[in-house]
Amino acid sequence: MHLWAVAIGGALGALMRWGGEILSQRCLPTWSYTMLINLLGSLLIGLVWAWLDRSGANSLWNRLLITGVLGGFTTFSSFSLQNLRLIEQGHFDRAALAIICSVGGGLLLCALGIKIVRCL
Repeated sequence: MHLWAVAIGGALGALMRWGGEILSQRCLPTWSYTMLINLLGSLLIGLVWAWLDRSGANSLWNRLLITGVLGGFTTFSSFSLQNLRLIEQGHFDRAALAIICSVGGGLLLCALGIKIVRCL
């Protein structure tokens, strides 16, 4: 059942992202749309996680809404939640390492991927 919740939620989240991109193409540059989605996803994952935690909802709802819908909408929201939880738990070193490696490493590896393809 969890597999289906993630799959259905992921499809819905990806469709939401794609639909928003189509709607915004006329008035927003690509980089600002991506930033907007990442920020909105971060707000939504905070709201949904706190609501699920408070209500005691079962893990199926977590898989559908957080892993599925918001994961399909933006993985940046998961990145934000995981690092915020580390900070709340006092694991500042782990959070800093994850943030630096994810952002810095992501940029470097993306550049490497582009360079590899351009060299082929």
